[in-house]
Amino acid sequence: MSKAKENTINKLGFNNWVAQNLKNDPKLLKEYLKEASTNFDKDHNIEIFLDSLKDIAKAKGWTYLEKETGISRQSLYKTFSKNGNPRIKIFMTILDCLGLGLNLKVV
Repeated sequence: MSKAKENTINKLGFNNWVAQNLKNDPKLLKEYLKEASTNFDKDHNIEIFLDSLKDIAKAKGWTYLEKETGISRQSLYKTFSKNGNPRIKIFMTILDCLGLGLNLKVV
């Protein structure tokens, strides 16, 4: 097995582990999100922040998200893909469904 394939499998296993633990522990989910937003506030790395939201979305379940937001599963997958660039309206709809909000601050 190639090293790249092995790394992909390990990453998928880890992501599934994260999603499963977030699903089973609401307190952990809240702390995970708090850490992701704190890091985003510091480094503005949207890719890492979206990966964190994707972990939370997986924990909640794609079917739940699709039903609650009215956004198709295909669009949700696209939004959270590496090439995803969600519009603010979709982003806000997803955040709202996950019980999250967005605060802006003047710097």
